[in-house]
Amino acid sequence: MERIQAAIQKAKERRGDIEPDGSLPAAPAAFPPHEQLPGWDAAWSRLVTIRSAADLRGVTRTLHVADTGPLLDVLGADVVGTIVAVHGNPTWSYLWRRVLSQAPPGWRVVAVDQLEMGWSERTGTTRRLQDRITDLSLLTDALDLRGPVVTVGHDWGGIISTLRRGTMTSDARMSSKRSTLVSSSSSVAVRAPT
Repeated sequence: MERIQAAIQKAKERRGDIEPDGSLPAAPAAFPPHEQLPGWDAAWSRLVTIRSAADLRGVTRTLHVADTGPLLDVLGADVVGTIVAVHGNPTWSYLWRRVLSQAPPGWRVVAVDQLEMGWSERTGTTRRLQDRITDLSLLTDALDLRGPVVTVGHDWGGIISTLRRGTMTSDARMSSKRSTLVSSSSSVAVRAPT
């Protein structure tokens, strides 16, 4: 078994997936190749910079976010609430494309690519659970979400999206209405609170 794990490790190192010490190579955030992704609207993609949860001494990190908010602004639609969708492992915001495209009228959908995943920045560091929770809180603050917020999480994104309530600095502006956890074997169905 150890020989197999060592062979996998060496293959990943050759492909550039991980460094010899087991860390991920650093890489900037980017936009996904929307033309190769069925059901993905390039207008959803944006890059958002936050201060790093792992290093609060002024380091910033950039996350890729799929966000319908700018489209709602263009349409002149009032935002009645926000759905924050957090992917699990090993996925990215593409998992939430149907939620993004089929959101109820007036509902903004924000689907984040966690740092080290999807099209968000690769920092070359290991992210602990608390770092990821704080990253999500810092992102929701940066996006200045207002009104009712529904969180939807897949896999460990469910834990992150649920636990982020304790770290949000904008609690006075937000009223979190509901959290929905989605397992790997479930289909995604989101219903806005009434």
